[in-house]
Amino acid sequence: MKPFRWDISRKEQLGRLIEGDRSPAYKGFRDDLRDCCARLMSFSQNGYLVFVGRSPESVFDYLSGAFEGTSKSGDLVHLNISNRYESVQRIGELSAESVDALEEHFRECGIAPQDIVSRKSLTLFADLVAYGGTFGHIATFLFSWARRENVPEKELRSKLGFLGITSRTKTSPNTWRWQQNVEWVKRLRVGNIKNVSIPIQLWDYLGNRQMKVSVTNRPRDWASDAILEPPRMESNVRALRRAYDLYSSGMREKEHFSDLLSQKTAVEEEWFRRLVSELRLGAR
Repeated sequence: MKPFRWDISRKEQLGRLIEGDRSPAYKGFRDDLRDCCARLMSFSQNGYLVFVGRSPESVFDYLSGAFEGTSKSGDLVHLNISNRYESVQRIGELSAESVDALEEHFRECGIAPQDIVSRKSLTLFADLVAYGGTFGHIATFLFSWARRENVPEKELRSKLGFLGITSRTKTSPNTWRWQQNVEWVKRLRVGNIKNVSIPIQLWDYLGNRQMKVSVTNRPRDWASDAILEPPRMESNVRALRRAYDLYSSGMREKEHFSDLLSQKTAVEEEWFRRLVSELRLGAR
C-alpha cells in the first residue's frame, strides 16, 4: 500500500495548508540541493528514478518541479519505505500481510520485477547511503519476487540499478565505498551501481535533521490503514510548505538548472542534451 503524500504539483488542492511557517533549513541549502540534483541527473543514465524513503524527499520535490512539462516528468517516483535492518524474507515470516502490502506498494510505483524488465530504461533506486542496507533488502526482495513470478533474473540484473547519495570525503585509493563491502552487488552489472557525493552539511541535514512531509513507513506499518491518512503533526505540514517551495523553485529555475546540467560530462550523451534543451524551452 502506498502511503499518503500530498501532491505538491496541485496548489489548488493544498489550499491554505501551504500558508504559514516553513520547516527550517540552513543557509545555502537550496544551492546545495540544486547542485545535488544536477549531479544526480548526470549519473542517472536516463533511468526511471525511484527515491527511497524520506531522506531524498527534497531531491524528488525539486526535480519534480524542474521536469514538470518535460519528457522526464513521468520518470520520477517516491517509494516511502524504511527498512535498514531486516530482510523482507524475515519480515514475511513474521507478517505475510506486510510483504503483500509492500508488493502492492511496488506495483503502484511501477517497480514490480515485471515492470522493471519491461521498461526500456534502467530502473534506479536512489537514496542517501551509509552502508547500503536498505538497498540490499530491496535488491534481494526483487530477486526473490522475480523467481516466484518466473521473471528471468538475468534480465532483471541488466535493468536494475542503485544510485547512492553519499557524504563527500577526500578521495584516495583507500577510500571506503559501501558497494565494495556487500555481496548482493555482485549480482548486478558493475555500471549499474553509482554514487553521487554531496557536502556533508547537506547529507546530514537531509538524513538526520530535516522535517519530513511523509511519515516513516516501517515494516510494522506497511499493511496499516493509518499510512493512508494525511499526517497530523505540525512538523509534517511545515515540511509540506518547504516541499511546495522547492517544487516551485524547480519550475522557476529551469534555465538555471539547465545551465548546471550543461556543465556535466553527461552532456556528451544525446538524451542528456535533449533534456537540457527541453528545460530551456520550458523556461521560455
